[in-house]
Amino acid sequence: MAKTLVLFDIDGTLLDSIDIDNSIFKLILYSRFQIKLTDSDFKYFLDKSQGTDSGILYQMLGKDIIIDEYKLLESRFKYFFHRELKKALEDSKEKDIEIKGASNFIRHLIYDKDIMVGIATGSWKQSGLIKLKVLDVNFSLRLYGNSDKFFNKNDILLDVIKRALKLNKAPFNRIIYFGDSIWDYIATKNVNIDFIGVDYKNDNNLRNYGVKSIINDYTNLSNILQIIQ
Repeated sequence: MAKTLVLFDIDGTLLDSIDIDNSIFKLILYSRFQIKLTDSDFKYFLDKSQGTDSGILYQMLGKDIIIDEYKLLESRFKYFFHRELKKALEDSKEKDIEIKGASNFIRHLIYDKDIMVGIATGSWKQSGLIKLKVLDVNFSLRLYGNSDKFFNKNDILLDVIKRALKLNKAPFNRIIYFGDSIWDYIATKNVNIDFIGVDYKNDNNLRNYGVKSIINDYTNLSNILQIIQ
């Protein structure tokens, strides 16, 4: 039985992929659905939906139509989105978008019998899997939370935690979520788990909001292990 459950967001936490993700989202909205958004418009929808793909798209396309019609639009959007995402990540290989040390850190955790590792991302299932290939780490899909079924990060976290507890067959001493955004932090408060912020851009947004535990990357392995113990 594991003593600690460690969960990770993907965009901005394991990968420097936020700009890639957002630009593709806006591209598909404009090219396929004739919806043009300014950066401030897009940020408004991001904040309102806790940054989940399903939440953002529903705010834009689904609020005024029946659910069956929305599901068709969502399926169409995902098709084009995933196609462009694969291309963009192929093009970004030379840039190395992994947050420094992320894959090595996760491998270390996976081999620790006292730690259970999972993903809780606001990405759709397929989007997240495409991104995780960049890290070349074998994650358990049993603990892979995404926004295919949920519109907000609270529910995504609760779903993964529920599955982890079932697998572990015992409560955890501590549950920790690594995330990069203020809404990640708020979600951990809502579900009563610990939060470690990832500020790879050194913009201090998390610190200014009151987050105490913050790292810039995963290169100082011993220091991060001390934080999560």
